[in-house]
Amino acid sequence: MVVNLEDIIFSLPLPLVLVDSRGIILEANQKFETLTNSSKKYIVGEKLSECLFSNPAHSRKIEHWLKKSHENCMEIHNLDIGSFRFFLSPLYSSGKETGTVILITHHERTLNENFSVFLKGLFHELRNPLTGIKGSAELILKLRKFDEDLAKVLIKEIERVERLINNINSSFDFSRINVKKLNIHKILNRILTLLKSNIKKTGVRINKEFDPTLPEIYVDEDRIIQAFLNILKNSLEAMEESTTKILTIRTGYSLQIKNFIYIKFKDTGKGMTNDELKSVFIPFYTLKEKGTGLGMYITKEIIESHGGKIEIESFKNKGTSVTVMLPMKRLT
Repeated sequence: MVVNLEDIIFSLPLPLVLVDSRGIILEANQKFETLTNSSKKYIVGEKLSECLFSNPAHSRKIEHWLKKSHENCMEIHNLDIGSFRFFLSPLYSSGKETGTVILITHHERTLNENFSVFLKGLFHELRNPLTGIKGSAELILKLRKFDEDLAKVLIKEIERVERLINNINSSFDFSRINVKKLNIHKILNRILTLLKSNIKKTGVRINKEFDPTLPEIYVDEDRIIQAFLNILKNSLEAMEESTTKILTIRTGYSLQIKNFIYIKFKDTGKGMTNDELKSVFIPFYTLKEKGTGLGMYITKEIIESHGGKIEIESFKNKGTSVTVMLPMKRLT
């Protein structure tokens, strides 16, 4: 049996990419296409750092190590950048080092950190009602008699725990979506109407740059409204203290992924640091005093349940851009 190199690259269980001495992509396997959510015809010829990272610091770091690997003809293992772990090895052609072979995995420590934040958030949310239940029960035990007011407090706090658990259960279940063909612009206009008072209160100016040629697409109306509401509310809150308050909503055909449309929400708010941006989709992670930390996690799950993709780019004190890409074809 004769197996060629292309078949081997295609069959690898991990994302693999070949780059030249400048970090320009020469070849990539299907797993790398899945990782970047982009076709190989758009990837080849682009810089690896730009395909993987929107964070300039991460881009500079991978470019530094690619250069080091190439100039010193050295292998580099377990290189952690962002949420990825890289394995670099010199690429030889006719005995001459011409570039770098790169294998990519997810950074396991980051996943553990995310789970740790999730647990801390869950414990924090449960601690308050449980403290109330414990205190009321101890007081009843001390009094050794029935107290109607204390009993009501117990019931109220137990119901609060039940509501939290029910909310988590329903929020995390995206296995079923009820799609129908809808105009995405009508949905966006409906949401802006719902937020009219918030927009007026914060003094935000809305710029709508809608592509009128976009077709109707199949979405779960309630779910997609929930996702867009979460994004828009975050944008409005982020601009509360800004001197310039502009929210631009742009739609169009995605050039990154074929047969997809995009909806981009760009604000001039306070933005996020790299660490904040890295944690934005973690359940119970929040920068708000009264937030639950489930909003953007739920948003991501809703978008992905539609077969879509969500990307966030943010710079501290400059603003945030959230891009949602949704398929034009119906999910099967």
